Parts: sequence; structure tokens; C-alpha cells
Amino acid sequence: MDQKHPLAAFTALNDRVFIYKPLEKGDPEPVTASQKPSIPDLVVVCAWAFAQPRHIAKYLVHYHSLYPRARILLLFNTVHNMLWRPDWMQMEDLRPAVWAVEECLDSYNSQAKATTTTVNEAGTRADSKQKQEPTVVFHIFSNGGAHMAVQLAQAYRDNIRMSPSLSPNSTAVKKQLPISALIFDSCPGHARYSTAGKTTLSFLPKDAHVTRALAMPLAYAVLGVAYLCHVSGIAEHVVIKLWRELNDPKGPFLFKPVEFISNIHATNNTEVNGVAALTERVIPRIYICSDADDMIPTHDIVEHAAIARRTTGLSDEAARDAVRVEEFVGSMHVNHVSLHKERYWDAVRETLDRIE
Repeated sequence: MDQKHPLAAFTALNDRVFIYKPLEKGDPEPVTASQKPSIPDLVVVCAWAFAQPRHIAKYLVHYHSLYPRARILLLFNTVHNMLWRPDWMQMEDLRPAVWAVEECLDSYNSQAKATTTTVNEAGTRADSKQKQEPTVVFHIFSNGGAHMAVQLAQAYRDNIRMSPSLSPNSTAVKKQLPISALIFDSCPGHARYSTAGKTTLSFLPKDAHVTRALAMPLAYAVLGVAYLCHVSGIAEHVVIKLWRELNDPKGPFLFKPVEFISNIHATNNTEVNGVAALTERVIPRIYICSDADDMIPTHDIVEHAAIARRTTGLSDEAARDAVRVEEFVGSMHVNHVSLHKERYWDAVRETLDRIE
């Protein structure tokens, strides 16, 4: 994958959704216990609003170097899409992303079935202990990326349903977006009028001072209308929605369904039509932030992490281990990796190592 032309290796599913699939050479590698859950099968990169390919390239290239066999799903966003395009239009845009996720899961399951046995060094056949499920990692940048993650989860629920056989009393059960680990870079933050204006105009060159000065009143007027729509009940503000959804215990971001069971034994579980229950695990997540971020302050991110820890229902120590915060010094919004590359990627790897 070329850092100068990173999207050359991707297939454009539409103008917001791109997918990278590694070239298969020979037979697929066995999906066994030696392939740890920390090795992703799919990395979903939710870019910040107005991110350009050259900006996101360093993350794509590094993921490819770390995990060359992983697929990468890349989602772009804009403030216009967040504020003005209705959900049904956004769901249509994300339909290809839904099918890309499902195709990856189907591919994993097919390979898993094909490698239930393997040849050991002595030449005899032995059962292979497989990963129980594919590993799907979300790397989310700023509120723009968080919005895309939340919208993808909604699109997935709307489009993908589990087999009716799992629930005899229903034709189908809505299925949650599969997530194994979450990396939050510079997000989420509260809906602040002061910083929202900067975000809205972030597509303009930094040295375009006159243009920015002229556009600022219009930007704040647009944001004011969006806020009025929220308080009047016409439409929930997108930032308030993503803040809530990312810590919703009934959604896909906090607890991960493991399997259907006939009896409820776990502390965290959800009944499905009264005939089954989901045993859930807390999804490991890390928040990466900085004192120099002028878009989303550190205390917003720390607050969201604290809510996540409380919502898990775990002990304080276990909650801190599952929900971590990595605070940097001096790095700007969605640019922490430039000043702290080694520490940044160590934090990512440590989060993936906590996947069970």
C-alpha cells in the first residue's frame, strides 16, 4: 500500500465508502488458536469530517503493515452530511459498508469451516481450535468519525437480521454490528457552539483568513438552526446522539454479544423474545486525547470514558482496564500520531491484545 496514493489499493463503493481486500496468495491460512483474537480480520476506519486521503494515509499504511491480511473499510464524512442529510439518505449511503462487513464475516466463517482440521508436523490430522468469531476493530476519529460509526451501526441493524431459527417466535431478529475493540482518537466531545464553528470550516485552508471571516457568520447560523431543530424535537442533534449511542448498553459499542444461551447466567445479558439470552462482554476501548486539542477538550473525552466505566457494571479496577484513556501532551486534534507515533501505536496494540 502506497502512502502517497493510499486509495489506489481500495475499491470505491461510493464517494464515502472504500474497501481494501488483501490479495490472496495460495490457500488461506488456517484460522486457528495460533491466530490470536488480537489479529483483526477487519479494520473499520471512520475518518474525521473533511479528512483527505493524504491525511488518513499514515493510518491505513500502518494498519496494513501490522496486519497485512486484514481488510480495511474506510468511511469518509462531512459536516453537511452530519447536519442536513436525513437518516434515510445516510442509510442508503452506508448500505455498501453494511454488505462489506457482512461479506468479511461470511469469508471468515467459510475459512473457519474449511479449516476445522489441520495437518500436524507428524502428518496426522488433528482438530484445530479456532477463533470463535472474527475480529472487527473500529478506529474512530473526532466527532465526524464517531457519527459515521453510529450511523453504520444503525444501517447494520436495519439491513442485517439473524436466522429465524434462533428465535422461533419471530421471523427474524435484528442483528448488532460486530465490534471487537474501539479506538477513539480525539473524541467524542460535547456539542459546543464555539468549537463547532471551527469544525464546520475545517475544509478551508488555514491561511484563508478573509474567507474564514466571511464564512463564520453563515456557519454559526447553520449550527443555530441545527440546535433549534434539536430543542424543538424535530431532529436529535447529531453530536448529542453519538455521545449517547456510544455508551448505550443496548447498542453494539459497549457490550459484545457472545452467543445465544437458553438460561441467563451472566450479569450482563439481554433476552430475545423470551426464548434466549445474549451473554455479553465489555468491548475493550481506548480514548486518545491531548491537552493541546482545540476542537474537543480532554475533559469531554475523560467524562465519556467515566460514563462508559460506570455503565459496564464492572469493578473499578476491571472497568479501568476495559476502558482506558491515553492522554498526550502537545499534539493537536486528530494528529497525536505525528508527535507520539510509537506510544500511539503501542496504545492501539495493547487495546487489541485485550480482545478475548
